[in-house]
Amino acid sequence: MKFLRKDKNLIEHYRKSAAFTAFDLVLVALIVFAVTVCAGALSPTEKEDAAFAYVYIDGKETGRYSLESDREIPLLDGRVTLTVSDGAVAVTENDCPNGICVKTGFISKAGERIVCVPNKISVVLRADDGSGIYVTGGGGS
Repeated sequence: MKFLRKDKNLIEHYRKSAAFTAFDLVLVALIVFAVTVCAGALSPTEKEDAAFAYVYIDGKETGRYSLESDREIPLLDGRVTLTVSDGAVAVTENDCPNGICVKTGFISKAGERIVCVPNKISVVLRADDGSGIYVTGGGGS
């Protein structure tokens, strides 16, 4: 019973106090404004179009594909299909149980990625790195 009595006093204390004072409200508004301004200044307004899709299987790069030509790329002995179309890439077929990577759809901007955790596949889009090296093939197994 002593615990309940202490708890009731605490509840009464909070009931009688104001939820926010004017100072608290101004402080919260300034913090929200500062975070919004910083987030806008740090994030790019427009992402660059990607030129290559880098495919990693189990953390190892297995292929780098240009997004200029449309094609289907089989991965993991055909269990996963990567489709390049109109400068974008998507995982269009996959044998994993939840299919999140397929639901991601087509991506086309540098920095975007598609990840399939069950099959340990990630597809990362990057702008042209200027090396002039086009690696196609691999496909992983």
